[in-house]
Amino acid sequence: MGPGPSASPDACQQCRDESRPACERGHFPLMVVLCAPCWNVYANAMAAHDGADAAPVDGDALDGIGPWGPPLCRRCDEPVRRLPTTYERWVDLEFDELPAKQVPSRYRWRVRPITPPTSRYVVGHVAIRIRGIEPLPGERVVPAHRLRCLSPEAQAEVEAAWRYDLARAAREPGESP
Repeated sequence: MGPGPSASPDACQQCRDESRPACERGHFPLMVVLCAPCWNVYANAMAAHDGADAAPVDGDALDGIGPWGPPLCRRCDEPVRRLPTTYERWVDLEFDELPAKQVPSRYRWRVRPITPPTSRYVVGHVAIRIRGIEPLPGERVVPAHRLRCLSPEAQAEVEAAWRYDLARAAREPGESP
């Protein structure tokens, strides 16, 4: 189960240890109040589930595009759009959008602009994984690069994701997985 309410607003919502400094973490909106060790466990678990395993981009490369072009996938050497996630990890995305029906649910992302509270200027972008409410089949989503990655393990993951989506669609609405 995820983080719950704590006794003190300054305490970590996970371990409830008031001796560790805890702060609000995450983006869109601020997700939780956690200390650094609990946040790393929480964010790493989300990243492992979402496939957000890309290396961070240095501060000079705004929107994942550096002075020498976009970063390359470490598996297939193709250009990718590397963006931070809402939980401060990085994910490789494709540059173009596709209809949701062409992307397995595990690989559907949205890219949202980041604007400071007192400005209307966009200072960056963040990747948000689509969960909970399924998009309409024709709605545009940004696929994770794993969908088009040429590495054999990525292709096997995509096939498994398609099989999972087909099995989920074949179940009755009230049936458990």
